[in-house]
Amino acid sequence: MEKKFLTSKNIATLAILSALIVIIQLLSGFIKIGAVNFSFVLIPIVIGAIILGSLSGIILGIVFGLICFFMGLVGMDSLTYLLI
Repeated sequence: MEKKFLTSKNIATLAILSALIVIIQLLSGFIKIGAVNFSFVLIPIVIGAIILGSLSGIILGIVFGLICFFMGLVGMDSLTYLLI
């Protein structure tokens, strides 16, 4: 029997990890040591990929990419803003 990906447990886990990605990405500008910004946003992506598989890692990576893109559009991320 084939294992299904879209179970309620997987959807709830993806939602929680996606919310963590959004919160960490929005607050990542506050963690500065000198001129370096530290970002812990990859932690939920890696945890999701390990626990739920590579498809969830791809989905969480897309969520991260979209958040970075929208932050660049509104000017919250200086490097992405320069690229766009």
